[in-house]
Amino acid sequence: MIDGYTKTSLKFSNVSDRITLLNFRQTETLNVILLIMIQQLEQEIRDFINDIIFQYKEKNFSFILKKLKLKAQEYKELCAALDLLGDTELAKNEFFEAKIGPDGKGYLYLYGFLNSVYLQEQAIKSIAQIFKLKDRGDWNEQLNSLELSNVTRSILGAHTLSTDGYHMISRNSIEGKLIVTLNSEGRWSKFDLKDQCKKYNECVKGYLKAVVAKVKVKY
Repeated sequence: MIDGYTKTSLKFSNVSDRITLLNFRQTETLNVILLIMIQQLEQEIRDFINDIIFQYKEKNFSFILKKLKLKAQEYKELCAALDLLGDTELAKNEFFEAKIGPDGKGYLYLYGFLNSVYLQEQAIKSIAQIFKLKDRGDWNEQLNSLELSNVTRSILGAHTLSTDGYHMISRNSIEGKLIVTLNSEGRWSKFDLKDQCKKYNECVKGYLKAVVAKVKVKY
């Protein structure tokens, strides 16, 4: 099934349990849909570039770069950023597909997911800069303001000391996707990674749509 669930018989203690599960499944399905849309937008950018390369495949690389309106270094960075965008999207999806528990594997998946979010942000910003997207500053600000981005920056420093103190993860919470953390001020916080990832993916989709629109004008 698209949301990754089997037809298991479930019992609910009350109506709120039904609503919680429904919202959970809807979020799962939306994340899958957004994953596909992000991959399609990535492919659109690749197709524009590849069409020009194929059209002038008999020409030398310098001629092709001129048609692409890119410098050699920009072309290399674009190839790397597009690969990173696609790879991190697969990694994000794998985190939600995996069955993890409060053990070493759970930490591996969690840190892998958070690092994927961070690296994907850098890839998208790099692509937008290469194509000189005028409103990339606004999009970057929107990305940076998302709770998932803030959670990523916070949790990536978990169990380490810094000028801001420590930020610990509750090990038992890693078994699910609702992460519980404790900061140096003794304040507990809960982060619903599925819901936050949906909002993050929606922002990424909008950002990439703006990039694709710019690419269409450019070529």
